[in-house]
Amino acid sequence: FCGKWYRMYPSSLTFWLGKIQLSMITFVADCLDGDDGSFANAFKPQEIKDTAWGAATLLSKRGDEEDKEVSDAEDDAVVRILRSTSQYLLQRADEFKPQEISNTIWAFATVGFGCEESAMDNNNEHYIFLTSDKSAEDRELVSRTLDAVAKSALPRLGRFRP
Repeated sequence: FCGKWYRMYPSSLTFWLGKIQLSMITFVADCLDGDDGSFANAFKPQEIKDTAWGAATLLSKRGDEEDKEVSDAEDDAVVRILRSTSQYLLQRADEFKPQEISNTIWAFATVGFGCEESAMDNNNEHYIFLTSDKSAEDRELVSRTLDAVAKSALPRLGRFRP
């Protein structure tokens, strides 16, 4: 049934999937930053990593034809998710496995979270730069997070298997 319905109304399905997507990502962002951090603290490192990775992947797959209002709302939700993720990683870097750390940092880099605004001058037309209302604070947060990751990694280097 779904295949037949989609062939008849492809734009309707795309419209509704977009609405669901925006609702879900906004819901996740609201949950993560809506309290004193207890919601995020209930997550395992893998779950936090998956949340950040999923949010960044969502934006990286977004097309150029997106509604500006929808894309602005998604951007805001992803910024809030990545802020929560960065705070979590900052506090609990020792609990993350190397793969979880690398996927989380990949999420930051993929959308330019915590980067200088000059990165917007990138010539790659598919480059994503997530704007923020607190870009200086986000850069500082990412910098502190990367420092915490580096400090956490140093004692573990001896256990690294090439």
